[in-house]
Amino acid sequence: MSKLEIVYMMNVALYINTVESLKTFIKVNKKCSSCLNGLYINPFIDVAVQCFSMFKEQRNALYASIFLFILKAFPKIETLQCVDYMLGDDNKVINKVKKIRLVKTPHNRNRLSGVVKFTHNHPKIAPQAIPKIANLFVVTKNKAVIPNETYTSLESVQIDGWIRNKDLLSAIFGLPNVKKVTIWNCTHFTYLNTICECISEVNLKHQHKLDNVNISVFIEKSISTEIYREEFESAFLALKQLGVSVYYNTENVIDNCYVLDES
Repeated sequence: MSKLEIVYMMNVALYINTVESLKTFIKVNKKCSSCLNGLYINPFIDVAVQCFSMFKEQRNALYASIFLFILKAFPKIETLQCVDYMLGDDNKVINKVKKIRLVKTPHNRNRLSGVVKFTHNHPKIAPQAIPKIANLFVVTKNKAVIPNETYTSLESVQIDGWIRNKDLLSAIFGLPNVKKVTIWNCTHFTYLNTICECISEVNLKHQHKLDNVNISVFIEKSISTEIYREEFESAFLALKQLGVSVYYNTENVIDNCYVLDES
């Protein structure tokens, strides 16, 4: 089998998003099985709709079985792709990998609101996983998660602007290795002013630390942006002067984001 064939089959495998389908792929022939053995990252296993109808014990059993499969099927794995709520318990995969790449949880997307009937439990992330998390998505469902100095690998953070928590912003801007911060759904000019204040305070405290951080703010167009047009424009200009990329959008773009560090 040529190197080109191997690369092609590896790419195909990365688009398979269920354990059952991956098991079928492995059984096609030895070439398919060997392709998984050579991957350093697992395909994202989508458990969203399935796990929401389960009790806690059933969910934990499902997650454990998925991690066990990943450990066996991807012996060279270095980067784990999963959703944040699968990281409540320590396991061998978490201990083995060097990096954890979180994928946006589908229950935050509006189009699934008719499918998901239960409020999902966001367990505390296992301490062993925290230093390996490379990206984080903070929404109203897990707004109690405020990153601290233990998130040593955290480089990319996305925040739902509905939260409007200054302490959260300050904590994220103060992270040692953060390189990209994206704030979606900003619907009030006072929150834009808060973002400006946080950036100025962190830069003053840490000698312009945020000059090398890519900060993007998305303002959601609404009645509020029309009523308070002057206030929004003033905040817009203030953010621009601080080096922030500011965009206006007409829809809730956060619903269209999936893998957090590639969105």
